Amino acid sequence: MKMATSLHFRLLLIISLFTCIQNAWCTPIRLLLDECNRPTPALEELLNVLSVEHDGTLDSIIDATQKAWLRPPGVNRWEMKERFYEKRFVLLPLFTQLGLVHSILPTRGHYTYALVHSNVIRSFRRRLAFLTHMWSSGIRFGALIFLCSAEPIYPEIEHAGVLFNNTCQELSFKSNWCPPEKPPITQKEMMEMVFEQTELPQDMQHLPIFFMEAPMRTLKNGTIARPNTATTIQEWLAANPYPGSSCLFISDQPYVGYQDIVARTCVPETFNMETVGMRAEPGEKIAIFLDTITRTLYQERKRRRMLEQQSITSAIRAEKSD
Repeated sequence: MKMATSLHFRLLLIISLFTCIQNAWCTPIRLLLDECNRPTPALEELLNVLSVEHDGTLDSIIDATQKAWLRPPGVNRWEMKERFYEKRFVLLPLFTQLGLVHSILPTRGHYTYALVHSNVIRSFRRRLAFLTHMWSSGIRFGALIFLCSAEPIYPEIEHAGVLFNNTCQELSFKSNWCPPEKPPITQKEMMEMVFEQTELPQDMQHLPIFFMEAPMRTLKNGTIARPNTATTIQEWLAANPYPGSSCLFISDQPYVGYQDIVARTCVPETFNMETVGMRAEPGEKIAIFLDTITRTLYQERKRRRMLEQQSITSAIRAEKSD
């Protein structure tokens, strides 16, 4: 099984690298929006199939999808109820065209940093497995960064039966690993434990490895905010990584495109970035795909507005200096 998985990954890697020779790598958002910021044919078809009315503009699509597809506040992804199951065989090909299903592979052989996004244990193990397969296939990086948070783990899905047993076919446990006396209670502790229990390639174990922990935040209204993709990236940036470095962000599907946009919103343009990740699980909920598309479009509008403001600020400064 391990050999078959490795050979499959290497074949996908060869196909990806061959494709990149002929076509410049583009960010995943281009599968949702074209160069004129209009919906791509696949997104247009998705909106039509699910009867989402819009006028073709990004603002209109975001407003409509937020109302139709966004999960309710306080509901975690694994708690979402399935939707549109009867249209699954129509929707899955569209999700594939939108870049949400298949593995996204790296286009280079070496990166300064590999950064693994945080998530619940199931997704984190998938991301670590993907990272391990990349290393075994010849992809190299100078340092390994785990983007963690101080939020508590979710006992309903991260209990002892999951924490201390292998729940990922693509990942191997160390034969001599023993459960700790005290189980992890935060996401960072969980990620550290999973890293320790995983059988990694020998040469990969000698990399500089850092677990960057974003703290819980108290908002102005007194509520506690959990760290998210943006705040964990900002925690890493606060450690002053080398400007101009090449960064390989590790996610898994269907979140690659969304987390790529968040990274491009947070990380200065002086860095060279790619986001990659393992294929979506076969039984992934339609509701999760739709929620992710909604969040990706919203984040892309946020990124563009930020760039516009930066451009205006730069123009004002240039005018004053003249």
